[in-house]
Amino acid sequence: MLHRLISTSAIALAFLLAFVIPSFAEDHEGPCPHACQKGRFEMSHVTGTVLCVNCFLREMAGANVDCAKAGHLWAISPTKVESYCAEDKTAASPKLIFCLQNDGAKSLGDIKLGATVTLSGKLYFAAPMLDVEEVKIMEKSE
Repeated sequence: MLHRLISTSAIALAFLLAFVIPSFAEDHEGPCPHACQKGRFEMSHVTGTVLCVNCFLREMAGANVDCAKAGHLWAISPTKVESYCAEDKTAASPKLIFCLQNDGAKSLGDIKLGATVTLSGKLYFAAPMLDVEEVKIMEKSE
């Protein structure tokens, strides 16, 4: 059962990544004061709606996943993406940015799905993944 759950989640994640790989990896002119690494990641603020990919796939496609047991697979549907250097990256950002499943993402556990938030941290270019370092709730969804 757990193997099927992991397999289903991995397939769903691979499918989603195939459609949302970012095309916004642009190099800074000169050295970045925020320790960004050209072509690898950029320190960014991402504002948008927080969602769980597992819950979304369960509701929309009947995916066999139970977030009460497996935990949420956090992502954000961005409405604004801005680098720490105040460069607006919104127009070129992916439609969905996943959150690395680490200690930074644990702070998302108290946020209601559908809430508008600003997440700050390392936005990786190889996949649309954000290493969350800070969470600010803009509004709470009921």
